[in-house]
Amino acid sequence: MVFVSLHENENTAIDAFELADSGFSDYTLIQLKQNGERLVKYKIKGKDYFLIQTEFLHRLALRIS
Repeated sequence: MVFVSLHENENTAIDAFELADSGFSDYTLIQLKQNGERLVKYKIKGKDYFLIQTEFLHRLALRIS
């Protein structure tokens, strides 16, 4: 199961993840931390990437479905 926290000021997904993950190891939490920007910045194998938030969510939805 994947929990997604889309906003830094909303903790519902984080709280649910912490409850669910307490006894299981097959849960994933994805947190978007934007620092007031509409860009999602991330790093894979040492290379920096960024996406506009809506593009990130679109790609995430495609992977999950």
